[in-house]
Amino acid sequence: MSRWEQDALRRALILPDVMETIAAFQNGIHLELLPLAKVEKARLAKYAKALGLFSDTMIQAAHKELDPWYEMYGTTHLRKVQHPLLLTPVLAHAIHTRQLDVLRFLHESHPSVFTPEAMDFAARIGALDVVEWLHCNRCEGCSTNAMDAACQHGHLAVVAYLHTRRQEGCTWHGPVWAATRGDLPLLGFLLTNRPQDFTRAALIDAVKSGHVAAVELMLAGLPSLCDSVALEDALNECVLRGDLAILALFEARVEWTEEYVVHYLDRAVVADQREVISHLFTAYEALLTGCPMDVAAKYGYGNILRWLDEQKESACTTGAMDGAAANGHLDLVMFLDECRSEGCSTHAMDMAATNGHLDVVEYLHSTRREGCTTQAMDGAASNGHLDVVEYLHTHRSEGCTQKAIDGAAKHGHLDVVQFLWQHRSQRCSDRGLAGAIYGGHVAVLNYCVEHDPELFTPPVLEAAAETRHAEVVEWLKDVQRKGLCLRDKPPSQKQIGASPRLAARRKETPQDEGGCTIL
Repeated sequence: MSRWEQDALRRALILPDVMETIAAFQNGIHLELLPLAKVEKARLAKYAKALGLFSDTMIQAAHKELDPWYEMYGTTHLRKVQHPLLLTPVLAHAIHTRQLDVLRFLHESHPSVFTPEAMDFAARIGALDVVEWLHCNRCEGCSTNAMDAACQHGHLAVVAYLHTRRQEGCTWHGPVWAATRGDLPLLGFLLTNRPQDFTRAALIDAVKSGHVAAVELMLAGLPSLCDSVALEDALNECVLRGDLAILALFEARVEWTEEYVVHYLDRAVVADQREVISHLFTAYEALLTGCPMDVAAKYGYGNILRWLDEQKESACTTGAMDGAAANGHLDLVMFLDECRSEGCSTHAMDMAATNGHLDVVEYLHSTRREGCTTQAMDGAASNGHLDVVEYLHTHRSEGCTQKAIDGAAKHGHLDVVQFLWQHRSQRCSDRGLAGAIYGGHVAVLNYCVEHDPELFTPPVLEAAAETRHAEVVEWLKDVQRKGLCLRDKPPSQKQIGASPRLAARRKETPQDEGGCTIL
């Protein structure tokens, strides 16, 4: 081959189109495509397969490599790209920069690069033109993430387009994002067109974010959002944040009671929201049955009690310690005893005993001089608090009345009946036995009939026969089978108590000649 022929061949081989054709059949990628490979390699090193394509990190990496690449080569060199993985950064970059011409190239040459995440990403960044193009030209569609993300970033036009043209819709996250942003136009659109996507979470997030207008809009547009759970959560948030403006929107929906007021006062004290404290005291003063310290002590809210005590302007009465004792708040009883001078009344130990708070009874007995009344043991016995009854019997001298054993029998507290019978020589009256009968307490009836059958007068036996408790009827039959003779001695007025029905029926009950009721 002559030199001239060699030069001609060399010139032909280095022609751009010829070299490009030859290189197309070689392994590897074109030199100018290395930036694309660099981006994809970094993505695959961090994420599995196609995940993370539209993450902020990958978008920044795509811009870093592709912006100068496009300036140098334009979009014409994209036709050299054959491997689909090299095109994923191109797709993400094209959507982010709204390059519809690149999207058209990918659509015609490499359609497999498109996924539903493409429209999701376009919706997230508010690229309505890209969303429209994908909807009209591609069939992958999108997911609910599209509208959710559009709501998150406040792209109302995209939300409206997706709602009108697509079927995927959004999840409950969409309204939550809109509420968190306080985006009134977007919230209004969702309330009108997609009320089914709202949950109480949207309302609460608007409250947490302090968006008064958004809360007001949702309460007016979808009142069902404010159920009992949402109402409680909203009130808690308002109190903890000291947001009186939003609190005012919910107050009218609450059936305020004394305990409710004190509950939220306690929350406000813990959060040191003095404006809320002042507001609640002022607005609901009429609901408080006593001075604030008395009410706080009664319900066991030590934070309020101590806070009011620190103000040096608040007073209380004996009702404070009485209420704390009645409800078993020993720590508050001790605080009031040590830090206040108002003291308590006999009501404190009476009600502490009635409600079974032995620790409070012991403390009051050992540190206070007010003492108690017979109501203490009467109440403890009626409610079955044997430990309290035993303590009062051992350490106090007030004793009890007939109400103690009658109340214990009525409520089926056999252990208390036994204790009072053995240690205080008490016996049940007609009222007590009738209570045991009507309550179906056979164990109490057995104990009484075994230890003093003469207590069972004709009116009492009639009550047993007429009761609806099958076990009492069976008990009565068993007594009959055993042949027990229950003597009908005239009951004392003390036994009859305030039971005119039993007393009246007693006069009409027939007896046998020996004075024994025939069973």
